[in-house]
Amino acid sequence: MGMPWAVRRLKLRPPYVHVAETVTVLHAHPDLRPTDQCSPREHGLPLGPVLLLTVTTVVAASVIE
Repeated sequence: MGMPWAVRRLKLRPPYVHVAETVTVLHAHPDLRPTDQCSPREHGLPLGPVLLLTVTTVVAASVIE
């Protein structure tokens, strides 16, 4: 998301440039990639169930009104 106007005004690098550079470096130098396995707890929150609940709630609220 971000605030593109703030990035331009403050003359910062846009986030997509950083992502593109990171992916390029990891593709060119596989030895920089992490080698340790992470536990499922470190994967983060799956957004599917949260989005499904949110959409269902919004649709149900709009139907009830």
